[in-house]
Amino acid sequence: MLLRLTDRYAVSVFPYVEASTGHFGQALGPGARGMLVERLAQLNTTRALLRAPAHDPALPGRAAIEAAPADPQRFRADAGPYARRCQALLTINSAALRPALERYDSGTAQLTSGASTATTVVTHGEPHPGNVLDPGGRSLLVDWDTVALAPPERDLWLATDAPEDLSRYAELTGHRPDPELLAYYELRWALDDMAAALDMFGTRHPDTADTRQAWEGLVDAVAELVEKG
Repeated sequence: MLLRLTDRYAVSVFPYVEASTGHFGQALGPGARGMLVERLAQLNTTRALLRAPAHDPALPGRAAIEAAPADPQRFRADAGPYARRCQALLTINSAALRPALERYDSGTAQLTSGASTATTVVTHGEPHPGNVLDPGGRSLLVDWDTVALAPPERDLWLATDAPEDLSRYAELTGHRPDPELLAYYELRWALDDMAAALDMFGTRHPDTADTRQAWEGLVDAVAELVEKG
């Protein structure tokens, strides 16, 4: 059921489903991965609604990522327990992070160019195990605030990297996933996480479970970006 509140906002209500869910970062087994890929194939071949938003690949925090290592005042010691650690992490890895930003910029330019032939479909945006319900032998996607029109690789990179799953997706949809786009959306995710953490640690913050998780996520994101150059 959909109830429109204003011209801008609406509330949707769905029947309660008693089912288990996973968590972000969880490695799915072959069977669960296969069901998720089939669900994404179904979603990605759904006719787009007229008002479906187009996903903007531009990274809102891109400038902050580039500027942070060069701005010692960006992370003041009195901002919180992770400010200086954040500054040190970025300073040490600044040279290694630059190629990642260049790869991202190049991929964005190609994707948004008039010559791009990338397929555009309805995508979920965050199809990780924490957003998948399993009410017994099937999969249901929840948390639709990131739905948008984009290449299917926006969903697929997060769902699986197994060749057999990607082949199954191609069999179901007729679209063979592009390895470069899969890598591009994986890179964008890491940079997006990084930008969110920089925003948090550049302002006053306490030492809580949330900030500890954000710090661990930032360390992981930087390590991944440095490793892949």
